[in-house]
Amino acid sequence: MRIFRAVLFILSTLLLTNSCSTKDQNFEGFNFSKFTKLDMPSKLKEISGLCIDDSIIYAIQDEKGSVFELDKDGKILNDWQFEKNGDFEEIIKKGEIFYVLRSDGSIFSTSKSGSSTEITGLPNSEYEAMFKSLDSNKIFVLVKNPKFKFPHYTIPTYSVDLARSSLAENPFFIQLPETKEFKSGLKASGAAQNPISRDIFVVSAIHKKLMVFDKNFKYKSSLDLAPTVFFQPEGISFDSDGNLYISNEGKESAPGNILVFKREM
Repeated sequence: MRIFRAVLFILSTLLLTNSCSTKDQNFEGFNFSKFTKLDMPSKLKEISGLCIDDSIIYAIQDEKGSVFELDKDGKILNDWQFEKNGDFEEIIKKGEIFYVLRSDGSIFSTSKSGSSTEITGLPNSEYEAMFKSLDSNKIFVLVKNPKFKFPHYTIPTYSVDLARSSLAENPFFIQLPETKEFKSGLKASGAAQNPISRDIFVVSAIHKKLMVFDKNFKYKSSLDLAPTVFFQPEGISFDSDGNLYISNEGKESAPGNILVFKREM
């Protein structure tokens, strides 16, 4: 009887655990328990950034200076090289021009012709997150690992005026919650602005966290990302309908992927 009770307890515990794991996880208009996964081809195992234009996905990986054009199912349609190999982390698109961020702070403009121009270089630090403002002609670049002193609980951020290709002389500081984990800032790996709410979404692969700020960079909320689903979230983007895309670099036993979350409100 004791053995039967023990087995019954274990089974009920497992059922409860499974039930909890399948509950809806609603966050800022998205259900993070429901998504479509696009496995990446081997060329994009180390996918590091992406942007969406209509139904086309543009992606980069962090070892090659190439842009990859994919269909909505993740199949490569085209690719072109714009620079030699390097550590490329983020890509955005404005009109027919793409802007690509290298981890040392260099920002390149390129087009499908394959030519490229370095439009600016940021101060010596490590960078991975960049997004195009929907309300101005500016790019914002978040510092991942600053090589200068900065206030605790902040993210140093630079703005680049695309009209002049000019960099703001000094960064401004996005305020974070004053909790222990954010004392040294947030190691941002990707950023994007929601076209519906105008909120700014920032993902961190190291912290396994998604943070949301309003359009004025005021903190709103955060979500802990499940490591079994988000094993290395490096890129984030939205399509014009406000659907959310998050890319994960692959690991030894799994390919890179893009997770697509449908906007629910």
